[in-house]
Amino acid sequence: AIKVTLPGGIDTTYSEVYEYFVVKPTIQIQSTSVQALYLRCGNNLDVQVPQLGVSYNPSFSASNAKTYQSGSEKGQVTVVPTNGQDVELKVSSSGNYIGSRDFKVRRIPAPTITPGTNQGPIDLKDGMPAKTPRIFLNAVPDESFQQFLPEDAKFRVAEATVTLVSGGIGRASVTSGPQVNLGAIAAQARKGDNLVVEIKRVQRQNFRGDVEDFNNFNRIVTIPLK
Repeated sequence: AIKVTLPGGIDTTYSEVYEYFVVKPTIQIQSTSVQALYLRCGNNLDVQVPQLGVSYNPSFSASNAKTYQSGSEKGQVTVVPTNGQDVELKVSSSGNYIGSRDFKVRRIPAPTITPGTNQGPIDLKDGMPAKTPRIFLNAVPDESFQQFLPEDAKFRVAEATVTLVSGGIGRASVTSGPQVNLGAIAAQARKGDNLVVEIKRVQRQNFRGDVEDFNNFNRIVTIPLK
């Protein structure tokens, strides 16, 4: 109703009835991996509610996960699942609850422990020269995981024991980190022997720079000597 004063001081009211249809805003999420989130990783999501336009002022909370603001644009959020349970991401705007979205949680795939020398990776079928002075133990991340979350795919071998095995008997051992000095072993090594590498500890650095022990990896690598 609009009330106006016409010439002559007469107040007149004009009335009109309008119909409005109220619809629930829809949540749109963009991500390299929308269907699932990786455990203890910084999964970056772009959460938008197009119907709200410029009034969109988002805030987020989640069950079984932590959330961090990421980026400078509205709706950019990093979700870090804290356990293996499903995550429910709740979306609000200016304190008003909009809705939620559920995600499955994936475990981080195991890196592959790949021994190498200054000349590159060692061919485990062909082997390496018996007198090789040192080897490097590289923890290579799963290719798809690294593509999705490169900042969470940083692994290193923290501890390993390398044993010279001749005729089925361990002759000498050395314990080291990712770079193994084989000086003491190489002096005894002969063609036909094997180096048995027992991986004891692998670490992962996450997107925030924190380092944690990672328990999913291949434990034993055998290198034939020639």
